[in-house]
Amino acid sequence: MLNTERIFSWFCTISGQQAHEARQWLPLCESSARLVESRLREDVCTVTNMERLCMAAASVAHSARLSLAGGSGQIRVGDIALTSVAPGGGADTQCAPLLCHIADLLKPEGFAFVQTPEVKS
Repeated sequence: MLNTERIFSWFCTISGQQAHEARQWLPLCESSARLVESRLREDVCTVTNMERLCMAAASVAHSARLSLAGGSGQIRVGDIALTSVAPGGGADTQCAPLLCHIADLLKPEGFAFVQTPEVKS
């Protein structure tokens, strides 16, 4: 089971919010933890990979927060960038780039990871 407090801590870092400001988004962090857990391969040790998994779940939660808040633009976590998806883009479309850095831990079915060229601003 993923550490939701660690996910929340990463969420605060990624979103640039203080914990008291972001507390309303804790259920979103918990939901993102369940999403990541549901896609893990059975042989994955969550203890060994906790930090990577929590950061991925926090990234997914932040992406969902932006969608719910009507935000736009791009977020960047390490080498992974997420740009707002056009209307009609589903959750898998938004989550796939964020889960790319834990692809080795995920079940292979239902995922298509692609590398896109980096856009310099």
